Amino acid sequence: MMAGAGSSAMRRVSVLPPDHRLDTLLMNGIRAGTAGVAIPDNAAGSPGLDALVRTGDWIRAGFQTFMFINCRDRNRIDLASRWSGARHIRVDGIIIEAGVHPRLGPIPEARPVHDLDPVQAVRFLRMVHSSSPDAREASPWIGMRVTVQTTDAFERVRLTRIIDAGTDMLLISCARPDPDLHRWIRHCRDIPGWDRLELWLDLDTPGEIVGIEPVGVAGVAGVFVPFT
Repeated sequence: MMAGAGSSAMRRVSVLPPDHRLDTLLMNGIRAGTAGVAIPDNAAGSPGLDALVRTGDWIRAGFQTFMFINCRDRNRIDLASRWSGARHIRVDGIIIEAGVHPRLGPIPEARPVHDLDPVQAVRFLRMVHSSSPDAREASPWIGMRVTVQTTDAFERVRLTRIIDAGTDMLLISCARPDPDLHRWIRHCRDIPGWDRLELWLDLDTPGEIVGIEPVGVAGVAGVFVPFT
């Protein structure tokens, strides 16, 4: 059975910076201030230590750990392989994101893969899981990062498509302050499937929007908190 995002014990997730050389210091500093960590997947286009390798290090250190997968660098073969690897090392959750175009990163000559967009990637991983001989065993939940440019731009049609794909969790980022974010989120709750969805806010979003001030450790790239 697919494990849900259920985070009754998870109150804060610290997002690690891309530089894995800080991990040992962060492991010592994060323990008291966070309940889990999220490992980036070089979404900004800067090469770094593979997210699956870093995730394994944090799991072995005893942290509840989540892993990003960016679609820019992954085809279906690699997505399926990463899903198998995540299950093997017992990752708690996977967060799918698009990834920025290589032209905006330090290696602009690189060619993006974009075999699947994030919604298609969620559907594909659901198919991979259901066709697995051990599909009844617990697996990571699957979330997706979405960016709200304005409360009107995040169309209900798009959200319905995301939920229909089988997404367990939405990680919402805001490109700019918008005091209507809470109202917009509550307005979406009549969409079919919303009641099973876990909703998290990226506290790169200003604290006054979500009503929660970021609490973390110096060097941490961001903080996620659940929306209730």
